[in-house]
Amino acid sequence: MRSIRRMVTIAVVALLMVGAAGSVQANQLEKGDKEINFNVSYTDISPDVGDSLKTTQIDGRFGYLLTHAHEVGFMLDYMKIEDGSSADASIYGVFYHYNFRAGETMNPYVGAQVYAFGGDLGDVYDTSYGLQAGIKVYPWDHAGFNFGLSWDTLNGKDAFGDGDQTKLFGGVLVKW
Repeated sequence: MRSIRRMVTIAVVALLMVGAAGSVQANQLEKGDKEINFNVSYTDISPDVGDSLKTTQIDGRFGYLLTHAHEVGFMLDYMKIEDGSSADASIYGVFYHYNFRAGETMNPYVGAQVYAFGGDLGDVYDTSYGLQAGIKVYPWDHAGFNFGLSWDTLNGKDAFGDGDQTKLFGGVLVKW
């Protein structure tokens, strides 16, 4: 089951990359732009051992465009897990996005992220790394929406196994 989800995630990321690469060139994001992004996600955590956890997650990101395409930034997430008992997690890390040009209002992107865990989930997982793909839609000059999915590998601490995390997310963007 896990390998099927992984293959589906990789296939979706590949389709987004191929679709974005063939897009019409236009000028939406520019060098020096800054973005603040707030997302809510449906998250599925699949540990190597044990039951899968499904929860929601809130994240905030700040990004800076080094060029019209290359964006780097940091992220801060919060996750609350209610699965018989209550647990929470604070997640902090960095990300990189490659933004494609696809018209005046849309910017598909692919990227990578690395982060660490705190809170209750920080007792089980240490760090994580993963891939992300999505699309930024800017119907207004300085505000818009963000939709996408991500897949991450979770590195378990000492006696705990590793795991995978798949997220489907959506949110709002502010750019200046």
